[in-house]
Parts: sequence; C-alpha cells; structure tokens
Amino acid sequence: MWKFSVAEISNSKFFCIFFCFSAASAILIQFIILPLLLPHLHGGHGLMAGLDSLAFHKIAVQMSNAMHEQGWSQWELMKATNGGSPPGIAAFFYYLTVPEPFVLIPFNSAVHALSALLVMLVCKSCLGGPKFAFLGAIPFLVLPSAANWYAQIHRDGYCFLGFFLILHGWICLAAIANWKIPWRNGLLVLSEFVFGTLFLWLAREYILQLLVTLFPFMILTLSARIIYLFSKQHLSFSTALIGILLCLISPFLGEPIKTKSYAEPVPEYQFGSGSNPQFVNEKHVWHSSGLPNWLEVRFSRVADERNSSRYSPIVSNKNPIDIEVKFSRVFDVIAYLPRALQIAYLSPFPNTWLTKKNRGFMKLIATGEMLIVYLGLALLLVNIRALVHRVPFWLTLFFCTAPLAIYGLSVTNLGALYRYRYGYLMLMVGLGYCSGIQFFLSKKKFSHLVPFSKTSK
Repeated sequence: MWKFSVAEISNSKFFCIFFCFSAASAILIQFIILPLLLPHLHGGHGLMAGLDSLAFHKIAVQMSNAMHEQGWSQWELMKATNGGSPPGIAAFFYYLTVPEPFVLIPFNSAVHALSALLVMLVCKSCLGGPKFAFLGAIPFLVLPSAANWYAQIHRDGYCFLGFFLILHGWICLAAIANWKIPWRNGLLVLSEFVFGTLFLWLAREYILQLLVTLFPFMILTLSARIIYLFSKQHLSFSTALIGILLCLISPFLGEPIKTKSYAEPVPEYQFGSGSNPQFVNEKHVWHSSGLPNWLEVRFSRVADERNSSRYSPIVSNKNPIDIEVKFSRVFDVIAYLPRALQIAYLSPFPNTWLTKKNRGFMKLIATGEMLIVYLGLALLLVNIRALVHRVPFWLTLFFCTAPLAIYGLSVTNLGALYRYRYGYLMLMVGLGYCSGIQFFLSKKKFSHLVPFSKTSK
C-alpha cells in the first residue's frame, strides 16, 4: 500500500525544493551556461553582458574595497548615486566573503524560493485547498526570465517578495474567521506587512506607494467584513479587535521610510538633445482636470513616467510600443487604460514572435515564455466560475492588476516591461494552470489521471 498526497508536504519542504532548484540553476548559469555554452552573452564573473548586473557588481566591488580600507562607514545600503539597493546588498556579502557574484547565490535563491512559496500559498487560498496549488508556483519559479535576479544581481527579486508578502498578509486577514490562535495569526500578518514594506522599499518605492494608495479600499472592505462576522458571533471580541487594528495600522507601515513627494503637477517642460531623437525638444503640457490635488498629481505622475520612457534614447532602439502616445490630461490616461492592460498582460503579441528581428536567443526564450503565459491565462478563464466565488481570488486579481496597469500606462520599452511585470503576471498565470488543471482532472473522464492519489496498490 502506497500513500502520498501533496498536502503531506510541508511548506518548509517546498521551500527547500524551490531553494535547491534556484541555487542549482544559478550555479549552472554562472559557471557553465554563460562562460562555456553562451560565451557571446557572458560579460565576466558569471554575469550576462548588457545588463545592469555588471554595473551593480562594479559598484559593489568598489564599495567593498572602501569598506576594507576605511571600515563600515563606507557602506551604503541604498546607493543614492547609482543602483539603489542591489550594489549595497552585494557589497555587504562581498565584504564578508569574496567580491564575486557567486557568493550571492544562497541569498538570492532564498529570496526567489520564498517568493515561489508565497505564490503557492496564494494559489492555495484561491483554490480552497492544497491539492494543485504547487503547480501555481512552477511558472514563476522555473521560467528563464527569473534568472535575471536569482542568478544575477538585480532588485526584482526583492520587489516581488515584498509584494507577495503584503498580498498574502491581506489574504490571511480576509480569512480571519478561520484563525485558530488569533494572536499568532495576527503577529504573522503584521510581520508580512512589515517585511513586505521593507523589501518593496529596497526595490521599488513606487510599488509601495501604489499599494498604500489601495489600502483605504482594503481597510473599509475588510473592516466591514470583520464587524459583520463579529455581529454574527463568528468572531470573538479579541479576534475582531486584532483584525481591526491590523487594518488601521497597515497604511502607516511605510511612514518611517522617506519616499518622493509630488505636491503639485508640473504644468509644462521639455527634454533636450540627450533624449530620443524622435522627440527632441518636444513640449509636454499637462492640463488640469479640476480634480482634487492628491488625485490629479497621481495621474500627472503617470504621464511624467511615460514621457521619461518615451524620451529615453534606449527606447528608440529596443522594442518600443505605442511610443507615439502621450498623456496631457486625466481623460487621456483613463482612455488608454484598456490598451495598457492589454499590453501589460499579453505583449509581446503573437504577430511579433517569429519576425526576423526576434530570432535571437533571448527573443526565442521570450516567445516560449509567452506561449506559456497565453496558455495559463486561457486556463484561468476555463475555471473562472469557480474562482469568482472566493475572496482571495479577487484580492489577488486586484493587487496584481494595479501594478500591471501602472506599467502598461507608463513604460514604452517592451524589454523593461517584460521584466517589471514578471511576478504579478506569473502569479495570475500560475493560478490559471493550477485552477485549469484542477477543473479538467475533476471531470469523471479525467479522474484516473489525477496525480498523487491517496491510495495506490
């Protein structure tokens, strides 16, 4: 008699599996694939040529050398002049060990593995059980694009980990009626909020600002839910109090972190000769729509970010998309939103996959990944009727679509967009695979194909 169930595998074991995969892949990439199999893509030290990783490595080496000569006073976690947190984190490990990127493999692999575990837990909450949830983590874990941060030096891994921590914290809070030990569950949610905020600050502050902007809606919704459950005697007073307090303190977790302030929209400016030749000296004018200032400034900032992307000389040479579109008023942003979501979820589009321009090694990888994305999103639609009845699904869709919309609105470089959106898109794709497979294998004619059956003779 052989018994096995996915539910029997603990989260710690899944983490170990995900970590071992990430670490082994990073070692293969740095020591075999790049230097021996793809030397034309190798920029030295196991890092890929043409990426920010090489620049981050050089900054980290310089900082590490300065630390050896003058002490810890030379260490900067956030390198203000260039690179943000990746050089500072790399310099920390370089100083303690040797100044080579391979010493970062354990840390980066742990970050990637924990992110994959959180993706699995989110899928588990959306499905209502663990049976197929592990399948949801596979696209995020194994697709080659993820190697940009667990096998190289970049900030995306920290960004996705912070995002998944905060999302899972809200999902746990929404499931407050199932808490068995309220103080322990509350402490777990609080720690996810705190560490999620920290990792987002290390990576991309604007994603943290975006989530904080969404928090009032979350607070009103979940507070009303908690009060309702308490009124129906489904929650004790202490559990309801813990839930309400967590809702109320969530917007203030980012307060100690200094973020950029945008008090007023900039009405007019232009970029000079160093910008994209197509738009040299083009004037940008923002017309006020009469909205409250706090709202108007957010729309104008999206327009500013899009202009920065359009005017970049890099965009004119590397996969631009809708580069001619610019925003001058709030209505322009809203009208473009459907197209922005289409780009964020589905680009690069199939008509560009097999063109002569897209036949390089990296383009072929992107084409293969997009096939996986399209299939995953199609499977998501197959079982959507079961998912829409679950609160965690709506939280996941809400949280993932928000940054995807922002990137679709503000980024005109497909290469940058492809990397920025990875975690949010792959969560939806992974949810599509595990929910779609669950749907098909639940049918009687497919039931004999269900893996990991409880009993097998």
